[in-house]
This record gives sequence, C-alpha cells and structure tokens, in this order.
Amino acid sequence: MSGFEIAGIVLAVIPLVLDAVKDYPKTSVGKKTRTFLQAAQKRREFASELLSVGTALRGVMIDIFMRVNVSLTRAQREALTGPNVAPATFFEVWNEVFDSNPDEIRKDLCSTIEDIRPVLQNTEEILLDVVAHTEIPQDEGREQLRKIMEENKDDTFAIRKHLSNRFNFAKSSLNRDKLVGRMKENIDELKELVKTQKKIDDFRAVGRVSEWEKSHTPFLERVRGYSDDLYCAISGIWQCMCHKSPAAMLRLEKRETPADPKAADLRFSLILTFEHSLPEAPDIWTFRETKVSVKLK
Repeated sequence: MSGFEIAGIVLAVIPLVLDAVKDYPKTSVGKKTRTFLQAAQKRREFASELLSVGTALRGVMIDIFMRVNVSLTRAQREALTGPNVAPATFFEVWNEVFDSNPDEIRKDLCSTIEDIRPVLQNTEEILLDVVAHTEIPQDEGREQLRKIMEENKDDTFAIRKHLSNRFNFAKSSLNRDKLVGRMKENIDELKELVKTQKKIDDFRAVGRVSEWEKSHTPFLERVRGYSDDLYCAISGIWQCMCHKSPAAMLRLEKRETPADPKAADLRFSLILTFEHSLPEAPDIWTFRETKVSVKLK
C-alpha cells in the first residue's frame, strides 16, 4: 500500500473519529476536539476576550499611574491613551517608569507597592503564555484584534493548510482559558489595591486636617467670638420699624497692619441695606454705612 493510499485512509477515518469524540463534549478530549473543529471561530472569540481584558487592564493601569506622583513622558502618555494600544504596552510603560523613579513610586504607593508589583509581573507573564499557538503576538494592538474579530472567513487555521496550527491551538485551549481567568482575577485584585491605596491616602489626609484644626482652634474660636459679639451689637441697635428685610454687607478695605497690633484698633465698615415698609415708599431700598471698631484685649 502506497503512502498516498495510507494518507487517504487516515484522512477518511479522521471525520469518523471526530464524530465519535463529539459525543463526549464534557471530557477534555471532547473540548479539544470541538476547539479543533471550530478553531477559526474560537480564535475570533479569543481576540474579543483579549480586547475586553485589555480595556480593563488599561483602566486599572491608568488608575495606578494617577496615584503615582511622577512625570510621564509625552511618548508614555500617548502610549497609555492611544486608541490602538496593546496590553503589553502597559507593562512596558510601568517597567520604564518604575526603573527611572523607584523611590517616588514606593513613596506614593508605600502601602500597596509590595502587593502591586508581583501581581503586575504575574499578569505580564500570563499575557506571554496566553497568546501561545494563537498566531496573535503579545504586543498586537487593538486595531488588529478588531480585524480578527470581524473576519467572516479566517483561514489562519484552515484544516487543509495549517493542520499543525489548528492542533496546537486546540491542545492549548484549556490552559488558555485558565490563563485568561487568572488574568481577570489579577485585574480585579489590582482594582482593589488601587481602592485600598486611595482609602489610605484619604485617611491620612483626614489625620492631617485634624492636626491643622487642632493647632488653629484658638484662633478660630476668637473669630467666632468676635462674630457673635458683632451680631449681638447690630441686633441691639436695629430697632427701627420703618423698614423690613434687614440685610448687611461687609465692605473690605485694604489697611496696613501696625507694627504693634495692640496699639491700634481693628476697623472696618458695614453697609446696612433695608427696604422701606411705608405705604408711600414701596419697593424702595436704601442703605446706611456703619463704622465698626474692634477693641483688642
């Protein structure tokens, strides 16, 4: 029997074997067989999933860079925000920024940096493994992924031309699914770490405000006391019944501060406006200017 005849028998038997294996779709062999038969479609689905993962990754990476007080170069900013940026680009920019500003990043992410770094490294390693046997480079941009998704007839894994590619793609399908799942888990963990860092920063800010308020409490209490005294004084003299809706406006004037504050009084003006309630003068407003002097004790 010639080699051609043997090859013909093998090719004739393959469809029968595949039909038999399809009866066991829940087994690993059945899943690989289904992936083998639908390699082109599965590849398009994977490109769509990779595009979705890249979108989520871009969001969390931008959040991380926003927490880092370092200056990105123009090229780095364009790489992060470009319309066709590849997932691998985020790791490249991160590595560049961290290598050039390690102390700044550790300072700004001091509470989470030791957790963020290994997750990013693991995610980068996963990306390299997840595209194996897919004919999609790890630095493939979003534009190319969209083209793969939109292809009606993708012969990248045509059974007659690329039998080995189709076989390798099917063989790695189960591992690829697990890797994509791990990548999504890493992205979720990064999101939580960014939220944690923000909460810690806000918590520290509250502490700093509390210290500021504590140190300025005596001064603020004096201001409150002066304001209360002024209100009581004005309320006591505002007894005229010829007007309604009393209102007051403060006119601020630029004055020189004396060398000895206790040697002079604090002076300013209040413009008191009111609306007449007399029948012969409806809707008429007038004002009076009152000089106010605060005696320093």
